[in-house]
Amino acid sequence: MKTETKGERLRADRRIQRGLPEWIKLVHTLRGHKNYVGRLAWSHDGRLLASPSGDGSIRLWHAQSGDCLHILQGHTGSVHCAAFDATSNQLASGGLDLSIKLWDTTNGALVRSMQGDPEWINSIAFDPKGTRLASAGFGSSVRLWDSRTGEMITSLDVGAERVWSLAFDPSGRMIAVADSGIAADGKKGSLSIWNLAEKTKYGWNEGEYLSVAYHPRERMLAAARSAVVEIWQLAPFRLLRTLEGHTKQVSSISFSGDGRILASKGNDSTIQFWAGDTGSRLAAISEPSTELSIPPGVAFHPNLPLLASAGSDPDTHPDLNGSVFGRTNRDRLIHIWQLDFEALLNERPDSAAHYVNAKVVLVGDTGVGKSGLSLVLNNQRFLPTDSTPGRRVWTLKSQQVTVPGGDTQTRETLLWDLAGQPGYRIIHQLHLHEIAIALVVFDARSETDPLAGVRHWERALRLAQQRQGSTTHQMKKFLVSARNDRGGVSIGDDRIESILNEFGFDKYFKTSAKEGWQINELRDAIERAIDWDFLPEVSSSKLFSDIKLFLLDVKKSGRLLAPGIQLYDEFAHNNETLVAQVADLRDQFNTCIGRLENRDLIRRLTFGGYVLLQPELLDAYGSAMVNTAKEEPDGLGSIEEDIARTGRFFVPKEQRVTDTSQEQILLHATVEELVQHDLALRENADDGRYLVFPSQFNRDYEVAPEPKGKALAITFAGPVQSLYSTLVVRLGHSGLFSTRRAEMWRNAAVFTSKLGGKCGLFLHEFAEARGRLILFFPDDRSTAETRFHFEEFALAHTIRRSIDRAVEVVRFFVCSRCGEPVPDAYVKILQNKGALIFQCPCGGEVPLSEPIERIQFASQVGSMERTADRHREFDAFVMSANGETRTKSFLDWAGGERVTLAIVFTDIVDSTALGEAIRDEAMDQVRRSHFARSRDLIRKFKGREIKTIGDSFMSAFRSVDAALDYALSLNERTGHPQVHLRAGIHIGSMQVEENDVFGGTVNFAARVVGAVEGAEIWMSERAREDIERLGARNHKNLRWKRHDGIPLKGFPGTFILWAVGPRG
Repeated sequence: MKTETKGERLRADRRIQRGLPEWIKLVHTLRGHKNYVGRLAWSHDGRLLASPSGDGSIRLWHAQSGDCLHILQGHTGSVHCAAFDATSNQLASGGLDLSIKLWDTTNGALVRSMQGDPEWINSIAFDPKGTRLASAGFGSSVRLWDSRTGEMITSLDVGAERVWSLAFDPSGRMIAVADSGIAADGKKGSLSIWNLAEKTKYGWNEGEYLSVAYHPRERMLAAARSAVVEIWQLAPFRLLRTLEGHTKQVSSISFSGDGRILASKGNDSTIQFWAGDTGSRLAAISEPSTELSIPPGVAFHPNLPLLASAGSDPDTHPDLNGSVFGRTNRDRLIHIWQLDFEALLNERPDSAAHYVNAKVVLVGDTGVGKSGLSLVLNNQRFLPTDSTPGRRVWTLKSQQVTVPGGDTQTRETLLWDLAGQPGYRIIHQLHLHEIAIALVVFDARSETDPLAGVRHWERALRLAQQRQGSTTHQMKKFLVSARNDRGGVSIGDDRIESILNEFGFDKYFKTSAKEGWQINELRDAIERAIDWDFLPEVSSSKLFSDIKLFLLDVKKSGRLLAPGIQLYDEFAHNNETLVAQVADLRDQFNTCIGRLENRDLIRRLTFGGYVLLQPELLDAYGSAMVNTAKEEPDGLGSIEEDIARTGRFFVPKEQRVTDTSQEQILLHATVEELVQHDLALRENADDGRYLVFPSQFNRDYEVAPEPKGKALAITFAGPVQSLYSTLVVRLGHSGLFSTRRAEMWRNAAVFTSKLGGKCGLFLHEFAEARGRLILFFPDDRSTAETRFHFEEFALAHTIRRSIDRAVEVVRFFVCSRCGEPVPDAYVKILQNKGALIFQCPCGGEVPLSEPIERIQFASQVGSMERTADRHREFDAFVMSANGETRTKSFLDWAGGERVTLAIVFTDIVDSTALGEAIRDEAMDQVRRSHFARSRDLIRKFKGREIKTIGDSFMSAFRSVDAALDYALSLNERTGHPQVHLRAGIHIGSMQVEENDVFGGTVNFAARVVGAVEGAEIWMSERAREDIERLGARNHKNLRWKRHDGIPLKGFPGTFILWAVGPRG
C-alpha cells in the first residue's frame, strides 16, 4: 500500500508499533524520498542521519526531532552511499554518476565534487581521523582521497568486479573490502583485509559478500555473506562463528556503539538482532524489503540505543513503476527504532543453538586399507572389505559442553572416508575443504612403493586449504601405515621421518585394523588434536537446530530422495504448534536444507524440487562415468550422454540404485554435477552428444613430448589432472577458443582460435603431484593477440590452482629463419647480461624480450571466465531441464511418457550489453518483471515452466499452437520496455526407451534459439508443419520467413528454420 495522507501514515506507524515486543519502539518514520534508500550513515556526534537515495538526493535528518534539515542535490543519478567525517561537519556521497561529492552539513552546501572512479560507486568510508576518504564500486580498485584537497592519494587494486562495502579499522591502517562477481584476473568475490601503507592483503576468504562492519571495541569484523552473518577474528584472521537466522540474502549489518548488539537486515524483510559477544540470536522484527542489488541500509547510532533502517510501511507492494533503474515502492522511508539493550540482552532465548563441526578425512590410494580402518575407528567390528566406492561419512563422536558465558555447544566429529581409486580423484577434489584433521594412509606391506599416493594427497589437501583463503583453520595431518599385521613396514624409519618433516605431518601411526594395533591411540590423538575453540561455531535458533536434526534423521534412515515439500509436510505434521506460531516456517525449513547442503550432507537438486539425502551417490555415479570414459575403446575419454543419462554403464552393485525412477533422477543430477564443476565438456558431435573428460584420454599425441611451436612452459605443484582437466574445459567454454574430442589426446589438447589459428596444451606429469604445461602454436596462423590471450588465461588458471600460487614460467624463443629454439641455458645467460638479442648460427636474430605488439592487448581473462561460466551454466541448465522432464509431477502434467510436447526457449536479446548499460541494480528488476510476465502467459496458455537461468526461460506446452501463442504474446509485451526477446520453438516425442528422445527435443530447441538473429521467434520445420496442419484462425495472417541451410551444433547436417511474427 502506498501511504499518502497524514492519517494513513499515523495508522501505518501504529500498526508497526502494535506488532513490536516491549524492548523496542518506533520513535520516528522519516519520509520524503521518491525511490529506495541506500546505505544510511550517522554523524559521529550523533546529531544527524544521512540517507542517500535512488531518487538522486541525500537527506540530512535531525536525530532527535526527525526533521529533514537539508536536501542535498547535485548528483545526476542514484546515490548509493554516504559517510560523515570525524568532525561531523562534512559528508561524502557517491553513486551512479561516478562522482564523489563533499557537502557542508551545517548548511547543506556542496563543497567539492571529485571525479575519478570509472564505475558506479557503491561504498565510501572516512578513516577515523577524517583526513582520508576511501571509495569503491563496480571496478577492481579502492581509491583513497585527501578529503581536504580532493586529490587522489593512491589506488589499491583489490582485484574485484563489484565492491559493495568498505570499512576502516579503528586504527585507520587497515581497510576491509566486501566484493562479488568475477574480476579481470578471474578471481571470484571475497572478503579481504588490506594494509594500506604496504598495499598488501592481510587476510581473505572467497565468497560473495555485501556488507562489512568492525566491532567498535574488540578486534573482530562482521561480514554479510548470502543468508548468514560471519564473525571474524582479526589477529589471527580467522572465522569465529556463523550466525544463522535469515532466510534470504543479508544486505546490511551494524554494531551498536558499545558493541553489545549486532543488527542485520535481510531481503527476507526482517531485521535480526544478535549478541555481540557470543553471536546468540536474540530477536527479530519485521521490515518489508526489496531485493535490489544496491543493499538498503541499517545503522546503529554511535552512542544511543537507536537504530536506523531503510524500510517500508506495512503491506507496501514491492512492484516497480517501470523505471529502468529499478524504482520501487519499498525501502523509500527510514524507521528510527529505540531499543532497550538490557531487556534485549535478557531476551537471550533458551532456544539459541550453538554447534561446531570437526571434519576428519581419510585419504589414500586404493587398496591401502582405509575402509577397514574407518570401521574400527568408528567402534565397529573389523570386517574384510573391498575398496570403498565413493565416500562414506561416519559420526565419530557427538557431545554437548558448556562454554564460557553459559551457552551449551554441540560438538560433532565426522569421519569422511574417501575412495582412492584413480577415477575418484578428480571427484574428491570437491570435498577437501574445511578439514580439521587429515589421515593420509599408505599400505605398509606394499613391495613396490609403500608411499605411493602420499605426496598426491598431501598436496591436494594443501591446495584445497589454500583455495579457501588465508582464514582457514590449520589442519592437522597424520601419516598412517595400515595392514601392519601382514608384515612390517617396507621402508625405514629414516625415510618415514623424512616424509614427516618434508610434508609437515604432525604424527605417525603404525596400525592394523584387524588386530587393533594403535587404533585407540589414533582415535585418542584425533580427539586431542581437534582445537574446538579455534574451529568456527555456528549460532542459530533452536528451530533451525530442530529442522536440521529432523533432516539428518531422515538421512540416517537410508532414504535416497524426497521432494522438499514432502519433507516439509512431514516436519510440519510432527510440529503442528510451530506451523501456527512461525509464519515463515517453510522459508526457514528451506534455508536449513541449504545450510546442510553447504556441509555436503544433503543436496538440493535443481529440478523437481528434490532433495538428495545421500549425495555421496553423486560421487559413485560420477566416478563410474569417469571410469567408463577412460575405458572408451578408441581412447577418446568420453561417454555418450544418452548412455550416461540412462545408466547403461557399470556401477558397483553395492552402490547401484535399484529403484529405476529414482536412479533416473540421480543420473541427470550426476551429469549436471560433472558439467557444473568443469570436469566434463558436453560435445554435440555429428554422431550424437558426448560427455568428454580431458583427463581420461588414452590415445597418445603423435608429436609428444616435443610439439611444434613451443612457446611457454609453466611448471607447478598441485593435483595435476584436476588442474589440466578444468583448464581444457574452461578454455573450450571461453568464447575465444574451442576444442573437440578429435583434437584431444592423453595429456594434450589443441584448440581453434576464434581469431584464427591453432593453440595447444601438452601436459608433462611428474611424480610428487607436480606437472608442467607446454603451450604451443602448431601453425603460423595464430596472431600475436591470439597467443597473448591463450597464454594469459592458461597462466592465470594455473596460478590460481597451484600450491602457494607459485609457478615457474619459461618462455621458448624460436628463430624465425631456421625454426630452431634457442637453448634455455643461453637465454638465461644472455638475459642476465642484459642482452636482448640471440645471434642464431643460421644468421638470424632472435629477440629475447616479450613481443612489443602484445603490450597493446587488454586482458580478457575476466571476460573469458564469465563466458566460461555462462557456457557451463547453460549446459548444466539443459541437463537440469532434462531432469525436470523426468519427474513425476512433470509426467503427470504431460499425461505420460508417450506424448508429444512443444518446447520453447526464450532469451533476452543483448542482455549483456543491457546489463552493462543499466547495471545490476536495474537488471535484476528488469529480469524479474520479464519473468513475471512470462509466468502469467504460461498459466494463460496452460503450459509448464521447466527452468530459468540468467535471462533464459524454458517452458513446455501440450500443443505447438499454444507454444506459438505464448511466444507471440511474450514478444509483443515482454514485461519491460527495455526487454527485446528471441525465442526458439521445437516439438518432439516424449518417448523414453533405449535413448532419451525427449532429451534431443530439448537440445534441439536450445539450438534453435541460439540460431535466432535479433528479436525474432524461430521454429523448426516440424513445428511449422504442425502449425499449418492445425490451421488456427489467429495464425492465418502471420508473417513467415524461411531460413535454409542452418547448422545446429550437435546435430548432423543443416536444417530449415522459420522466423514467424505478426504482419505489419
